[in-house]
Amino acid sequence: MKYKFSTNQFGVDNKGLHLLRSKHKFISYADIESVSLKSGKVVKNWPLLLLFGLCCLLFSFYSSFTSFVFPGSESAQLHKMVLPALSLFIGIGATIKALQTKDIMVVRRKNKKVVLLMNPLVEAHQTDSFITFISQRLGYKKVFVNPDFDKENKATPVPEKERRV
Repeated sequence: MKYKFSTNQFGVDNKGLHLLRSKHKFISYADIESVSLKSGKVVKNWPLLLLFGLCCLLFSFYSSFTSFVFPGSESAQLHKMVLPALSLFIGIGATIKALQTKDIMVVRRKNKKVVLLMNPLVEAHQTDSFITFISQRLGYKKVFVNPDFDKENKATPVPEKERRV
């Protein structure tokens, strides 16, 4: 199917929004209550992931500290070095993923919320035309663009001002 705008998660045409990763669900424009474009968390349960990452980091530091400060009779056991290193890498990865923010689109419809990544459209410099297209279909009162959306201003590059001497 040919979409006016598409990413790997969704496609938009004249009829509505097609969720490509959800077994081709379709949301018509009449069902959409509002669309918000903003910078937000990528992971749905990011506080839990952050807590898990911090717990892994604390365990790693604690086990490293206890194994080096209070060495047992066996000085260099493999599990005393591998387990803290593994939990350290898992903790760093989980913490980074939990704190990661990207440009997202939040679609609200009948007590449901769908969060979709907008990075492919931002990188292709299509956000201005996308906002215009969606606003024409939904009405300008239903589309909200937060100031933190597209911070790098990739969508509308501002021309450099010429210096006058």
